Amino acid sequence: MFFGVKDGWIKPETMNVEKRWFVNVILPLPLPDLFTYEVPEEMREGVSPGVRVVVQFGKQKVYSALVYECHHQAPLQYSVKEVLAVLDDLPVVTHQQFKLWKWMSEYYQCAMGEVMLAALPSALRLESESKITRNPSFNQDTSTLTDHEYVVYEALEFKEELSLKEVSKILSLKYVLPVVRSLVNKNVLLVHEEVEERYKPRFVDVISLNELDFPEDVLGELMNKLEKKAPKQSDLILTFLHLSKEMDEKSISKALLIKKSGSNSTALNALLKKGVLLSEKKQEDRIQAYKGKLIPPLVLNPFQEQALLETELAFENGKVGLLHGVTSSGKTELYIHLIKKKLDEGKQVLYLLPEIALTTQLITRLQKHFGDRLLVYHSRFNEQERVEVWNKLLADNLTGESSSYMVIGARSSVFSTHAKVRINDRG
Repeated sequence: MFFGVKDGWIKPETMNVEKRWFVNVILPLPLPDLFTYEVPEEMREGVSPGVRVVVQFGKQKVYSALVYECHHQAPLQYSVKEVLAVLDDLPVVTHQQFKLWKWMSEYYQCAMGEVMLAALPSALRLESESKITRNPSFNQDTSTLTDHEYVVYEALEFKEELSLKEVSKILSLKYVLPVVRSLVNKNVLLVHEEVEERYKPRFVDVISLNELDFPEDVLGELMNKLEKKAPKQSDLILTFLHLSKEMDEKSISKALLIKKSGSNSTALNALLKKGVLLSEKKQEDRIQAYKGKLIPPLVLNPFQEQALLETELAFENGKVGLLHGVTSSGKTELYIHLIKKKLDEGKQVLYLLPEIALTTQLITRLQKHFGDRLLVYHSRFNEQERVEVWNKLLADNLTGESSSYMVIGARSSVFSTHAKVRINDRG
């Protein structure tokens, strides 16, 4: 864990615990400045640059903001508010990414919040939604309420809180803010903000064999009985054993098992009830793993060897290398050699393309060489898929739990990676 300061990042143990702690945060708004919030003592351990925190901005609005730096200097221009919650155990944005964001905000004359909106996957940005509840101090005198106001008040008898969307549906009105404001002014309602996490991991039902209670001999006897009395259950077990061996997996997707066996949920539920099979929820990546065999790079010809040598020399001297060649002259094969070397050194690689349409054919070709080390990141991926790629790259950079990756994509992929090597393929 590190804290950002003007002249670099310092370890948290150097912070004086007796002093007040403050954070400068980036809000997802086109504002020219960062804003300072105080960190309550019980939240200090979890706060570091790059983590998301929930803060109140204005009278009622609540946002998820990114901690940019931590310090002890209280703001002089305004009364400081406290951080409401810390959302992450580890940073979702790294120091290197912040450096890129800062450069972009200065070069393009835009706010850091605008860069954050462009860079951070939308599923990592939390949504704030107004909720209304009854005011416990209301004196129950409803004589002054209009028909619409009374309907809202009555609806809160059956549900403790309502969103503005729900109020709009109840009243069949497009604009309900005047009604809600009137109820707040009459002390009938309280309005508060709830922050909702948009990214949700995908879970699938998987089936496994209860080998403890049904070893091979017991299972064989059972299947002999089922073959006569319940053939669908017998077929389902046989299909499970076949898939488990073929895929070299202990657990099989419920949907795949039913599809391949030609059975149904009734037969499966019967086996689950008997304890022969076990069911559980398993988190699954939305981006499917590469199942094919990897092939080594092709042998380069003398001209490619020379180009590779000169490119590596440019990198060693901290220069940009320009590889010029006509179509089908072997540029991509040279890239493959260069990428493999950098990945083997534990570095990340970003392969930039001018348009998304060009990625499909390249993905097929590059996956044969790099398999699951190849990640794709572009705007045609849904927000859940982009978060999973983002998180894989973070794990690679922060925890070192996974191997180095290469990322291929168009413009938006610039924000995803911490790559030391970038390939801008203009064809």
